[in-house]
Amino acid sequence: MKLRNVYSTRVTPRGTSKLPLRIAFKIGCSNFRHHRFRLFSTILLLVIAFSLLGVSLTVAFMDPAEAFAEAMIRDGIEFSAIYKKEHYEDPNKIDQSLDQFLGEPLTPSRELQMTMEDVEFLQSKFGNSYALVYGPYSPTICSFQNSVAATVTQIIEAGKKNPDANYLPHANGFIAMTAEECERLGYTVVGRLPQNTDEIAINECIYNVFTIAGLIEDEQLYKISAYADIIGHKLTISMGLPGEGELKTITGVVITSCDRACYAEHNEPAERVDGWDWETYHDKIFVSQDYFEEWTYALCSTPLSKAELANMIGFIMDSSDPHVLGEYYTITNPTVYGCFSGVSLASMSKMLALYLSIIFLFFATLLLSSFIFTSMQRQMKQIGILSALGAGFKDLCIVYGSAIVAMCGVIAGITLIVQIFGVGWFNAFLRTESRRLTFDLVSFSLPAILILVLIMAVVAFASCFIPLIHLRKLEPTTIINKGQIK
Repeated sequence: MKLRNVYSTRVTPRGTSKLPLRIAFKIGCSNFRHHRFRLFSTILLLVIAFSLLGVSLTVAFMDPAEAFAEAMIRDGIEFSAIYKKEHYEDPNKIDQSLDQFLGEPLTPSRELQMTMEDVEFLQSKFGNSYALVYGPYSPTICSFQNSVAATVTQIIEAGKKNPDANYLPHANGFIAMTAEECERLGYTVVGRLPQNTDEIAINECIYNVFTIAGLIEDEQLYKISAYADIIGHKLTISMGLPGEGELKTITGVVITSCDRACYAEHNEPAERVDGWDWETYHDKIFVSQDYFEEWTYALCSTPLSKAELANMIGFIMDSSDPHVLGEYYTITNPTVYGCFSGVSLASMSKMLALYLSIIFLFFATLLLSSFIFTSMQRQMKQIGILSALGAGFKDLCIVYGSAIVAMCGVIAGITLIVQIFGVGWFNAFLRTESRRLTFDLVSFSLPAILILVLIMAVVAFASCFIPLIHLRKLEPTTIINKGQIK
């Protein structure tokens, strides 16, 4: 048999060898026995880098509108307050914090008044019911005590005799609603809704107060025992100043079926926090839409469809982007508190995790490439022999690539476990730091994991390909000689 002269200077044809994968894997993994501290450091850095990158990707695929909609449906939120605000540029403000770097500038905002044009726009976009509300922040802004014949003691006694009924001796605002909206909400109107600024309608919570001892009008006492008895009478409505006010004719009673438990749930919740707006239909005086030119906010009913609700919340969240100057809408209800601050905190955490992951990933990739390069230098003679036997660049990539794949498999498993527990920890962190967040904002994301795996594959390919590229054009004799010299 004629032996081939491996020391010939003639170019040896390569690429014809088919190195078995099992042998290639064994050769590649033999390097794990050496430089164990460097190997451990490489794996640790990669796990940290990919874990931080996984957090950033998971938050990037976060759908706060979907999570918010699920929470509102779960909590049984029937309606929310929609406020109109404006981001504006403060020429005297100097932001020296990290907020700009982390993607969350502190753009100042101010509240604007709502108009019928705003309601018509929202109705055309989402289709749910809206009612305009005027209510300066005072629990007794709409006082009609001069028209109430019952004393405070009589109201308390009536509440004890009839614990299910709610007696409301004042209102905290005005609300403009159409008959169609009342019907859609399941409310019954006895009489009719007001049609001009001289008329009002009351709900049964206010009506109950007049059933105790009657209604005072023009210094005369009128007994009230049925809804029809109060229609046509006048109330003296004062804006926070008892004794001063205007006479308004009662045109109807709106039955919202709100008993004492219902009223307490909406207006005096067990977890009430000062400054929170718990807005309802049940403590307002009904007026016509031209009663005020500008209103405080719009009270909207919750869309029945989860998709429609998520669409509405998504629009509101997008419009309130702090990076964009101009008008926007914001939503308020018992579930929303903590949501917007949670989204803001999650976005800042995403950017911080992304920057840190890039730093860790850069050094981890260098360390991994260095590990592969060191392994190649130690096995240079074996590489030359394989090359002389016909092993090509592709076979060498398989040798070291198989080892990298095995290492990345371990890293991917550890990272996946960290991600599963990390999502729960991250949600707990948002609940603690964002004040009153009541639902999980971030969920386990399959697209984020797939992108993370793809990035792992790119890093593995680059770490393997870069050290091997310089061997591609070397002859087997040159490679063997380098191995012997070493």
